[in-house]
Amino acid sequence: MELTPVAVCENRRLGPGFWLSWERNFVFRPGQVVGLTVSPQQAVRWYSLASGNHDPWASVLYTEVENGELTPLLATLSPQDTLYVTQPQGTFNFPSRYVGVATGTGIAPFLSAQKSGLNGLTQLLQGSRSLDGLYFAALWREVLGERYLPCCSREKSSSVSFGRVTDILKGASNLATSTAYRLCGSAEMVVEARDVLIQKGVPFQQIVSEVYF
Repeated sequence: MELTPVAVCENRRLGPGFWLSWERNFVFRPGQVVGLTVSPQQAVRWYSLASGNHDPWASVLYTEVENGELTPLLATLSPQDTLYVTQPQGTFNFPSRYVGVATGTGIAPFLSAQKSGLNGLTQLLQGSRSLDGLYFAALWREVLGERYLPCCSREKSSSVSFGRVTDILKGASNLATSTAYRLCGSAEMVVEARDVLIQKGVPFQQIVSEVYF
């Protein structure tokens, strides 16, 4: 696997996570992932690109995992430090019309699609344990209005539903069954959301998922 050394442009706190950017050195499609590491001798970890495909920089959104192999090291990076990056890969894609379901940093590919000018997102269900983990909520409200459905499982707010995205899906009485669905988040959420959608009549082939990249 070919690794390219790049200089970090930005690595800042964003809610419970981090926003990491470097000067883009590849062409990519929204929905693709890249492998990152801080040393050629260390195994890469894969992250969904969160930046637009016309941006001069590439960005990922990640959460520092205590005792993790890579994220504690990523969290120490400063501008001009060296990061090693693979070429982008992956087949997660966005059709002309779709409903998005995301939790945590799983919002990244949807953000990339939006920043790249792909406007097929008809509705977004975004979930987080904390309110500050509803990444880019202001953007989604501006773009989608009432079609943006944020929820939080541990904190309450008058503008956010209390619970999980799967609770919203279970309670939906008029779920669109002819629309494509794109899921990105924890394995638990993806499996449960997919099961709920299928039970409500959404064909399996219309559901495409990505587990926490």
